[in-house]
Amino acid sequence: MKTVTILTHSYLNGYSEGEAYSKPFGGGLERYIFDLCGVIQARGWRAVVYQLSYFRSFETTYNGVAVRGFAYELNDIAGAFERMAAEAEGLIIYGSCLWHPIRYVTGSIGICHGVSWDWHDMSEAVKADVAVMIQRAVSGLERIVTVDSHFQTYCRSCCSYDDAERLVLLPNSVDTAWFTPGGELEDEEPADKEPEVEEYAEKVVKLGVVTEADGEQASEEHRDGDGNGEFALEVADPDGCDAAAAASEVRSEGAAASTNEPIKAAIHLFIQPESVSRGLRLLYPRRLSYERGIVPMMLITDRLLAEMPKLTVEFAGELVEGTPVALAFYTWLKSHPYRDRIVHHTYAFTSVRDAYRAADVAVIPTVYSEGTSLSCLEAMSCGVAIVATNVGGLNDLITDDFNGRLVSPTEQALYTAVRELLMDEERRLRYGADARRTAFAFDIGRWQQRWGALLEEQLERRDSQN
Repeated sequence: MKTVTILTHSYLNGYSEGEAYSKPFGGGLERYIFDLCGVIQARGWRAVVYQLSYFRSFETTYNGVAVRGFAYELNDIAGAFERMAAEAEGLIIYGSCLWHPIRYVTGSIGICHGVSWDWHDMSEAVKADVAVMIQRAVSGLERIVTVDSHFQTYCRSCCSYDDAERLVLLPNSVDTAWFTPGGELEDEEPADKEPEVEEYAEKVVKLGVVTEADGEQASEEHRDGDGNGEFALEVADPDGCDAAAAASEVRSEGAAASTNEPIKAAIHLFIQPESVSRGLRLLYPRRLSYERGIVPMMLITDRLLAEMPKLTVEFAGELVEGTPVALAFYTWLKSHPYRDRIVHHTYAFTSVRDAYRAADVAVIPTVYSEGTSLSCLEAMSCGVAIVATNVGGLNDLITDDFNGRLVSPTEQALYTAVRELLMDEERRLRYGADARRTAFAFDIGRWQQRWGALLEEQLERRDSQN
């Protein structure tokens, strides 16, 4: 049986010490790897994933795929990838971190999920170092799959290579048969819909910020008759830190490495009931991180909630505990005068559709480091009106004033576009319908066929060379 091994820095969850490596972390990279493993398995080949693991090495199986975690140090990512490659079998796919000084195995494929060095405030020295690493990747890999035209243009401008087909433009995809507008196709809900009340409570207990007894009491007291509801997190002000100071710290540190120190706060769970009058719902369907625009999103939330008493804002995404971003978000939520209209909810792959279907407007406020956003594609496929920033591959998805709004990555530009769209139902419906039609061009069936053909070609070339 042919084997394809994917090397990546992240796949199964394990960002907090003590977490089980039981399911993919809820980000675009992890979803991409999950879908790519499906392509490999559908052709009768063996899929293997090697990932970096900050806390400990591990071995497990997820969805029929052998997954192995390699312990590493933050200052030795390139070395960790080389150790993974030394033990990998079959065709190797470097699934991330192409901007590190990796020594690539001949005949391998790389994937660039978006230019991550397009932050305007990065130093010239850092960007010069990145250019050297990308040239190394272009020279050392036989094929690089790029999920957006942004990286392709970067390489054509900054790198030299003799094969014009070395870069393969293959945008991300969406399952348009599953991600549908509410009411269009009433599919049976998957049996493993997540997150359940008990699972979320258990996660908070594992963080060591509430006792197990407190978690059980909260889930029993606040669960409704059907076990449904949405959690928000209320956090005590740690050491007198206010939201403005925390947000300032995040702005200054940018995408700095996380601190891994536990948050000195008490998290209290409560269920936020459905309002009698639904009002409007604004959705941020992203990982809560600096580059994904969490800071401008929090700032426009302040302004919009103050102006629109029937507006609810949902933050639907993973949050890495112990980071400056987590501290800022929890402190902001705790002190917010309208926190009863702010929801933080984490969804599994199979249930995130619910978030899109409930939303009137989705915001993709990326500051830098963006490919063809999976969350943007999913929202488009569900017929949701979108406001996105003109960063990276989002320019490949949204045409301003046709299937959404495309604006500069600033608080004011986002606020103005979102506010106008929330107040204009006719435009929301028009954008949503055109977004749905656009999504069919990115249907997952096409993506699967192209990836399958690429893998078959590379395996044949590898066999002929051996």
